[in-house]
Amino acid sequence: MTQKEEIYARQFYQELKNEFWGKQNPISKFLGLTTSKPKSDISITLEEAGTQSNCTIKKESRQCSIHCFDIDRNDLQYKGPEFYTTFIIDEKSIANGRTFNRQRTMDSIKNWLQNKSLEELYSKFEFVDEKKRQLEKLRADINESNPHLLTISENAVVFENFSSHSLWFKNDNRSCEIYCYGYEPNPRYNFKWDDCLIFETSNSDIKRLGTLINKWVFYKAMPSTLKVEFPEIDFGRLADYYEKGNGIEGELILSWDNLENFYRELQIDKKPEILLLIKQMREKGFERTLRAGQSLYTLVLSRSRRHGLRENQNSISFSFNFIKSTMEVRSRTGDKLEFDKIEYNDTVEKLLRAIELESID
Repeated sequence: MTQKEEIYARQFYQELKNEFWGKQNPISKFLGLTTSKPKSDISITLEEAGTQSNCTIKKESRQCSIHCFDIDRNDLQYKGPEFYTTFIIDEKSIANGRTFNRQRTMDSIKNWLQNKSLEELYSKFEFVDEKKRQLEKLRADINESNPHLLTISENAVVFENFSSHSLWFKNDNRSCEIYCYGYEPNPRYNFKWDDCLIFETSNSDIKRLGTLINKWVFYKAMPSTLKVEFPEIDFGRLADYYEKGNGIEGELILSWDNLENFYRELQIDKKPEILLLIKQMREKGFERTLRAGQSLYTLVLSRSRRHGLRENQNSISFSFNFIKSTMEVRSRTGDKLEFDKIEYNDTVEKLLRAIELESID
């Protein structure tokens, strides 16, 4: 089955050839008389790879890579292709642009291959590095109203994965990460304590958000104080744990809440037994000492400080509904146990007490 993205890429590839190599006579093309590439210092290629299809156009050290995405979302009136262009010099990405406008995409490519500067590209095409420039403007506005933030350890727009950017304000163990998500009109603001997400918000009141960032990052105000001044924000349960000095314990407890909610939403025969097992382990106090998570339907417990295990990091996993057993318990150290019932027992407790002695990592 041919994907829409592949069709869009083929169409744009043809438009690039028409634009930069000149349109071919349709009769000559039909007769096969113009099959060779025209003499040109511009090379144009198409990579047909389903949803990852893309076009590349290159002139000397300058290059553009264009990915075509299919936009069909309930929250957007527009339906059709979106063009994501990367502007390159000497194989190094310089800027990116995402737009629904086919002609604007073509015009920006022309400008780039004509050796226009990045500043000239910015002045003519608002979609080029749009989110990055939005964050730079936001940074300037926040710093102007809150000059104390200019003295902290990090105050910058930073390149992240997948050609995206985030605006960071960091001061010791407090930080705020600001980033643009999808087609949302306002950036998202993530407030962290010791690199752990405590609360998040998003609105257009930059002055008020700048005040919140200043108090959270520079003055290190406590959540209980900020709740009074910013009643519209949900600071969440984890904020109370961190304020009381029990941040790690709070992270672990909330991981068990998330695990329990995950299994509650599953439509599986063994759900009551699994939920009872989780309940019994929590009652034994493991919710305060072990991180709970899951990999597909497998329950995983560890001493990991944060979600996501490193390679070879110790953990204990509980898998259910095996052919020869109802519950299989494994550890990274090589233990493998099989049980006819999903239940908490002395053997399970022994394994959990052993891993409980390991350091939080």
